[in-house]
Amino acid sequence: MNLFVTGTDTGVGKTHTVVQLLRLLRAAGLRCAGMKPICCGDRQDAQLLLAAGSEGLSLDELNPIWLKTPAAPFAAATSAATSLASPSQSRAPVAGS
Repeated sequence: MNLFVTGTDTGVGKTHTVVQLLRLLRAAGLRCAGMKPICCGDRQDAQLLLAAGSEGLSLDELNPIWLKTPAAPFAAATSAATSLASPSQSRAPVAGS
């Protein structure tokens, strides 16, 4: 089973909802993981998803692109003069590393 959760704004409850789903799935004995492909600013959402999911993924696997500028991904990437390509697509260092 695959689920994709999306929302229109910051703070609408996407991470909270997914953390609750992950906890329910683990309680049912299923292996599961939440993914945060791009984080801008801090990595708190990615860390919450990592803690709620099954073991086996690192923070960098769950969140392959981390831009330290707290802005929309395109703006944060532009500010850091980097690409939004995943590290597997581009070996350029992630902004702010």
